[in-house]
Amino acid sequence: MSFAMKLTQAEIDAMSMNEKLALSEALWCSIASVSEGPPLPQWHKDVLDERLQNEATDSDDWQSVRRRIERT
Repeated sequence: MSFAMKLTQAEIDAMSMNEKLALSEALWCSIASVSEGPPLPQWHKDVLDERLQNEATDSDDWQSVRRRIERT
């Protein structure tokens, strides 16, 4: 099923918070149901590859980060 729905900014602004949240939820569910993700630009891939190659030795494991967060 394919259909086009166009909301103007004024129509979105006029929606109640509950209507906006329901619309957001419907959009996220629709996005999540698609198996492929958005296209990843080559420069993103390059940055990720560089970070994987240069793993920082000063990075923290999840437990250390969690303890630090819980202390604040």
